[in-house]
Amino acid sequence: MKGKKQIIMETALDLFAEHGMSQTTVQMVLDGSGISKGTFYKYFNSKDDIMKYLLEKHQQDEYILRQEIAEGQYDTEFDCLVDQLVIPMTLPSRERLSRVFWSTLNAPDIEPIDIISVQIKWIAGRFIDVFGEGKRPYATEAALLYVGMVKQVGMLWTKLYRIKPDWKAAVPKILRYIEAILTVMEEAGEGIINIHEMGIGTFPDDGIEVNLEKLRGMLESLLETAKDAKVQEDAIDYAEGLYMLLSEKKLNRRMID
Repeated sequence: MKGKKQIIMETALDLFAEHGMSQTTVQMVLDGSGISKGTFYKYFNSKDDIMKYLLEKHQQDEYILRQEIAEGQYDTEFDCLVDQLVIPMTLPSRERLSRVFWSTLNAPDIEPIDIISVQIKWIAGRFIDVFGEGKRPYATEAALLYVGMVKQVGMLWTKLYRIKPDWKAAVPKILRYIEAILTVMEEAGEGIINIHEMGIGTFPDDGIEVNLEKLRGMLESLLETAKDAKVQEDAIDYAEGLYMLLSEKKLNRRMID
């Protein structure tokens, strides 16, 4: 028999997936779960509380699943990485939570860096494993670009085709683009925004302070220049997506706890 806390979380997840977090109210959760207001506030302070709990569970479950995938037999590390990224997004039992996870990246009441910090650290580390130690100085930036690209591709795919994205087809392509970008960065000895040269810090080094204000300011300048120079619209979209992921008020926030 499900406990009341579990009923609240499952009801909220259904509503978040159907209506989005911003359009879901506590009253909708109460109506859908049949739980009283007093019982709700016994477990959660707000709908944001539920979301944060769900996201923590999402990350814990995803870590375990990725470890299990790594124990499988793969011809290449690239193939393993594809499955580690795709399977958590497409398993029927996790699809709703994964969809809600990505949708929260633009939620006004949730701090994006808090949500994606663990993801970024893991992805950056895997990029080093798969694409080579020489990519380490640029792995953080590439991980941020990957997250931004997935977010943008998901939004565009849904708008254009009116169906959920085919991540099994899209993720390998995105990773190949990331590999090409990393290769250019390594050959040139610099990134797009040169995180490793700015004293901002890089993943997957624990305990590095990240000056988000400085990074965000550089992205603002980059976007202004890009629009004036009539850069391709999709490139601007990716940069804007990355800017949104990094936008928050606090300075020098630890991206890795």
